[in-house]
Amino acid sequence: MTLDQTWKKCIAMWVKIVKNLDKGTVKELKQKYVDDGTLCNCYFCQYNVDHGGIEGRCDECPGRLVKKGFNCAKGTYSYQTKPKKFLEKLLELDEIRRQK
Repeated sequence: MTLDQTWKKCIAMWVKIVKNLDKGTVKELKQKYVDDGTLCNCYFCQYNVDHGGIEGRCDECPGRLVKKGFNCAKGTYSYQTKPKKFLEKLLELDEIRRQK
């Protein structure tokens, strides 16, 4: 998957997750809205591994390619506990990425 495809799929998934938070946990919704076989139910994690990054180190994470300090579990926008803030962060990073 290309970097652009990864961003599009990831953002589309998180839009669905945020819209459906009343229908399950973040973990359940990630499993529902991600393609089968995607590592960690995360397009960014899959991209990382597919492009030479080591699982868990996130060297090639699309978010970190835009901003080195990006961390999906960061307290202020944790994907797990603050999915709406996480989606906002993804949209912010995508805007920066597309302007480059």
